[in-house]
Amino acid sequence: MSSIKDGFKFGVGFISVVLIAGLLILGATFLLVKWEESIGRKTNDTGVELLSVKHWVANEKLTFIGQVKYEGEVQWSRLSLSFTLTDHDGNFIGRCRDDIYRPFERSNTSEYSAICYDVPSDFEFSEFKFSTYGEY
Repeated sequence: MSSIKDGFKFGVGFISVVLIAGLLILGATFLLVKWEESIGRKTNDTGVELLSVKHWVANEKLTFIGQVKYEGEVQWSRLSLSFTLTDHDGNFIGRCRDDIYRPFERSNTSEYSAICYDVPSDFEFSEFKFSTYGEY
């Protein structure tokens, strides 16, 4: 009977240690993410220039491809490129987006491919507005 109690005590102790360690790791991860968010800088004014753009509709996807260039001072750790679509009356239709997850610094150019899904083959839009969002 003593060995059963000892085994039970060991099991409860082991599970307690594992739970506490898991909570400590989870808490440390949460604090690290919050710290990174607090030191990171985010802005909509990235200084990224649209060099070229082509677009087409195929297989229920609207695709924008081309190149962007940056001539600013900071090194971006992430850039988000967005194409906002409007009809002839200026009404919002949709938004296509692409993210660049790599260092992007002065005089860099990069290719992008922004895709909107579930687009009918006869889809038409009047114009698009290009915008960016960056983190450094």
